[in-house]
Amino acid sequence: MPSLKSYSQTVSKEQSKPVQKFSYEMLYGLLTRGSVRLSQIARSLKEDTALLYTEKRLSRNICGNIDTEKLEREYLKLVKVGEVIAVDNCDIEKNKGYKMPYRGIIWDGSEQRLASGYNMIQIEAVNKDRSGFPLAMRLHSYKAYKEGESQNKLLLREVERLSALFPNRIWVFDRGYDSGRIMEGLRQMPLTYIICQKGTRKLFTKHKSFLVKNAWRHIPLKKTSREKLGYAHIRINGTDKLHTIILSKHSRKPVVALLSNHLVKDMKDAERLLKAYRQRWCIEESIRFLKQSFDLEDIRLLRYEALQRMMIFVMLSYGFLRLNQKKLLLKNEVKHFSEPPRFKMYRVMESIGF
Repeated sequence: MPSLKSYSQTVSKEQSKPVQKFSYEMLYGLLTRGSVRLSQIARSLKEDTALLYTEKRLSRNICGNIDTEKLEREYLKLVKVGEVIAVDNCDIEKNKGYKMPYRGIIWDGSEQRLASGYNMIQIEAVNKDRSGFPLAMRLHSYKAYKEGESQNKLLLREVERLSALFPNRIWVFDRGYDSGRIMEGLRQMPLTYIICQKGTRKLFTKHKSFLVKNAWRHIPLKKTSREKLGYAHIRINGTDKLHTIILSKHSRKPVVALLSNHLVKDMKDAERLLKAYRQRWCIEESIRFLKQSFDLEDIRLLRYEALQRMMIFVMLSYGFLRLNQKKLLLKNEVKHFSEPPRFKMYRVMESIGF
């Protein structure tokens, strides 16, 4: 069994001894109990004291003197980052968390309705073997923003930080990030990005202009082995810099339009960017896995800082699973006769045993 202790010591080596001990306890509790509730983490420790006292100690420690930047920095030295980095938004619904701080109105994507809770910026490195390593999990609420802060600024700050650590990657964003302010911020950074389009953006070619949703009428699509594909160099509002619009059409499905600041040279180059965008399915699976396997929406902490730090420990726990995925899958093989699911992390989580 891969050593959680050595992993914990590595990521927390720049922390004080009490924080190192607390970090191990949090990782151990999250992985063995599969819950973000401090009471469940306390139960996993099996201390010779009343459960209530263990829970209170954990509650004090999670708001204590922890340098989360150093924790993340040491963790990021361990991860394997491929060509693609995906960005997505995760919602944590807390309709009945009346005493929880800065609880705001969010859009519940799974139920397609408004709810109370928190948003979380999720950034993940996606590799060719469909493995993904979490790079950032930032829980936030618009009610807690300082003057001049916004969700877009928080996102751009994280992208800038990680793009400096992992240069020359392709950043992929879903249509929820098709925003003029986000694109303006991304243009200031030396990175390649792909953003799925909503359809309302106006595009300009040398002789005409049209909306993204009508682009298929103006850009010829050529048949490839899997789909119809086309691209064109265009300009958009707010900049004179050339961009590329890529259109993909699968049988009866609607046309998918991707906007990139990379100037595509030929059809093969366009297919490369389209393939990079499609790899982002991994982050959506990761969000579903984290919600189910760590029961994220059952979080019950009464300090905003504690909520944010809990998500960092969830990220570190998920990173441990990813780093030891192959060893844990081998351990799990004897339990199942059927083929593992497409997203193998559920089997990996089953294999945890200390």
